[in-house]
Amino acid sequence: MNINRYSLLQWAAQLACGIWIGILVFLGSVVAPSIFKFMESKTQAGALNGIILHKMNVVEGICAIILLLTSLVILFYRKSFLHWIRMFASLLLLCNLGWYSMIIAPRMDQLKVAIENLDMPKDQDNRPEREEFDRLHTVYSSMVTVNVIVLLALFFLISTTKLDEE
Repeated sequence: MNINRYSLLQWAAQLACGIWIGILVFLGSVVAPSIFKFMESKTQAGALNGIILHKMNVVEGICAIILLLTSLVILFYRKSFLHWIRMFASLLLLCNLGWYSMIIAPRMDQLKVAIENLDMPKDQDNRPEREEFDRLHTVYSSMVTVNVIVLLALFFLISTTKLDEE
């Protein structure tokens, strides 16, 4: 593989990592807390946050595909240990994203409809739907955290790997 093609693939992968990390951190540390702080109803805040999350999942999917494709192409030309790690990380990110965006999020949306009112404190609402929603929310958040950590590691790996070091 020539250096220009390799550099372009590396640049595309770094851009995808950077965008993905950026939107996850921005949503988790700025957008969601602000929405829940300034909206009076947690039910309405959750609905707005859900709309933003669904749009964000599309961007995450595009980034995941870019990471997977660049990893596949580079692995095809250079079957080094670091590129296998990169491929594994890309697959983990895609699987994790698929799980939390296509399995967990739709179930949480169904539960929000069944619960109707999330403004009641958790300790006063012991319905099974609320307990399942809270559990899924914790799992969703944990999976996103795993993706942030893997993305940071992958970004570092991509940034420090040179064509001649393989």
